[in-house]
Amino acid sequence: MASMSAVAAPTAVLTRNFANLQKEIVDNITQEELDTYRSWGAIDKAPTMPFFDDVKHQVSVEVPIYAKIPTRLCNVDRSYDRDVNWSNVKKFLLDTHGFSYDSCQAIEVIWVRSLNIFIVIIGQHRVIMCASALGFDADIPAKIRLLDETLSEAEQIIAESKIHHREANQTTAQKPHERGNSGYIAGDSKSVENVNFCASLNLGVKGTEHLFPHENFKKTVESPWAIGNARKIAKDSPRDLEFGMLLLRDYLDGNKIDGKSIVAVTQYLVYFHDQLKSTAENNSMSKEDFVEDVFDFAFNKQMNTTDDWLSGTQMFRGEATVIPVARLVKLTNTYCRAHKMKIADGRKKTNKSKWVTVTDKVWEKFLAITKTPDILATIPNSILTQI
Repeated sequence: MASMSAVAAPTAVLTRNFANLQKEIVDNITQEELDTYRSWGAIDKAPTMPFFDDVKHQVSVEVPIYAKIPTRLCNVDRSYDRDVNWSNVKKFLLDTHGFSYDSCQAIEVIWVRSLNIFIVIIGQHRVIMCASALGFDADIPAKIRLLDETLSEAEQIIAESKIHHREANQTTAQKPHERGNSGYIAGDSKSVENVNFCASLNLGVKGTEHLFPHENFKKTVESPWAIGNARKIAKDSPRDLEFGMLLLRDYLDGNKIDGKSIVAVTQYLVYFHDQLKSTAENNSMSKEDFVEDVFDFAFNKQMNTTDDWLSGTQMFRGEATVIPVARLVKLTNTYCRAHKMKIADGRKKTNKSKWVTVTDKVWEKFLAITKTPDILATIPNSILTQI
């Protein structure tokens, strides 16, 4: 049963998780592919730049130096950096027929003197393309700073993630959950707000769950962007957003929460608020108890699945949610008929009476608010006209 009492968000645990990029190449690119890439080599000349061993005495925490560094010493910290997009790496190499220094420019790294490794903050895909085309002994141009060992490990990770997050959209395009991971660690206000909101409801956010090793989240939010969109819908009734998330957590099957389901349940609770509240009051219930009964009836007793609810939404581009909202309204119609509920506007209780119909103003207003074109409105309208 959904509880409206959220708890304080748990504290993230920030620990290093190094991955060596040379090892990842070996694990993900075949020798045949490497042979092809290395037959092409570099398509332009390397810039004039010193090798790191010749200038490493100059590196400091405050002022970066520029030098060529060995790709074999390049690592990434997976606590904030995303996994490699191997299909993009291979596509870029095939498109250019080799590695381009001009396109590469300089990656950004931190030198860990005690381990003699480089933490690649910006440019892991470029390191992989360089080593794949030029060999594991290849060097790559880099902007280098010294690791600040006066900081704690967590503080080091936060400092690096801020740089990584700042550049996240300027290199190989990152997915929302990948940006959200570095954004959360870097302290991006929206990322922190979304992750903490979900965590307080015992929900994880994709890409950040490893930061909470002591938590056993009930479900994972796949699309944290949807939280922000739903928050705008529920700006005047934030409790509806929280309640909606709890409904998705407690009544839907599976262990993932899709972005469209978050927006759809929020629209249902906000745009149909008056209808829900008045129907609940006519039957001596609270709005929350009424909606919970609808969800329990629909997803537990009638055994509708998440796939049943969201089926067909792919025909609508982007975040369009009229189909899942229409199904929630239809499920509410079914519940009200089955339980002989007193409908809000006083219409007669019959086996065919409906809580909301396609001709009701509340439904027409919903289609107008969501800017659903007439040609597409026929689909959700047909859902509501079904018995």
